[in-house]
Amino acid sequence: MSHETSHRDHGGDPGDPGELADAGESRGALKTALGRLGRHTVGSIRTLGIVLSLIILYVYFFITEESFRGLGTIQIMASQMVIVSLGAIGMTVVIISKGIDLSVGSVIALSMMVTAWLISYLTGTDVGMSLGAALPLAAIAGMLTGAVCGLVNGLLITGFRLIPFIATLGMMSIARGLTKLISTEAINVDATGWSHSWLAMLTHNPLPPGREPLPGFPSLPSWLLLAPAVWMTIVLAIGMAVVLRWTVFGRHVFAIGSNEAAARLCGIRVERAKIVIYTLLGLFAGLAGVVFCSRQSQGDPTAAVAYELDIIAAVVIGGGSLNGGEGSILGSLVGAAIMVVLKNGLIMKNVGTPLQEVLIGVILIAAV
Repeated sequence: MSHETSHRDHGGDPGDPGELADAGESRGALKTALGRLGRHTVGSIRTLGIVLSLIILYVYFFITEESFRGLGTIQIMASQMVIVSLGAIGMTVVIISKGIDLSVGSVIALSMMVTAWLISYLTGTDVGMSLGAALPLAAIAGMLTGAVCGLVNGLLITGFRLIPFIATLGMMSIARGLTKLISTEAINVDATGWSHSWLAMLTHNPLPPGREPLPGFPSLPSWLLLAPAVWMTIVLAIGMAVVLRWTVFGRHVFAIGSNEAAARLCGIRVERAKIVIYTLLGLFAGLAGVVFCSRQSQGDPTAAVAYELDIIAAVVIGGGSLNGGEGSILGSLVGAAIMVVLKNGLIMKNVGTPLQEVLIGVILIAAV
């Protein structure tokens, strides 16, 4: 008896079921922690590799092409990235959740048309609203248009159990058709004061330091360096990265993409989360449409054709997995930057469009 008591006092019976259960739980927790550490390490290495690829690509064109150098080229490429980057921010969340959205390009075009049409209508002779009052209404309407399209996608996927490919393929056709119902021709935004308005200036690049603006032309201070739309995209990207990394919603997105059945068993409201995810992408697509209207000073029913492929490619090149559970906002932005740098560099080297498409396709396959 005294021996048993002494043995228990020094660590207990190794055959005790409770002790064995505790040991099993400890080993399971250790394996889970190591698994998470391994995934984060692999993800960090992958993102680092993508960033290094962008740096190498940029340095190559910087050395070999004199016209590639200078702040002006960086400004142009950064502005070209904005629309794809905004779509890629929302698409990253969708792809992490093991979804897909083929309608994003058409939704961008629809939001662009709604914004341009509303500006023209509100500032026209029938309504006579001032441009300053019309612009916020038009911009909000454009973003809400995208959000509604995303909401419908989410409801089709969760409520009617349609696979995302089919639901968003249908929305792609619907949104493009609605775009052409608004107008089969481009709607030019030519309201008085448009070129000096905050929405038009959203995509203007500041003048390089030391250069004076031409008389009568709008300009931004040189210290801004990049167009306001670029800074807006950076801020939104940081915000979404924080949401994915440090919020409950972000953990739910990764859990759904990794194993939807297990996520349900853990009590995650998968349907509600998916509706939010697709609505969020629609909102970003709507914002991209507003920015597109700013850049083009018009609404074009043929705009953003095949942009969904560029947006998905940016996410995949950036480390997003179509199998779900993997992806990062930083990686997606770097993926978009790689595509823009590659296209501009090849243009400066007088490489034709067909060969550009071949090279981008090869890069996409290699990234996967």
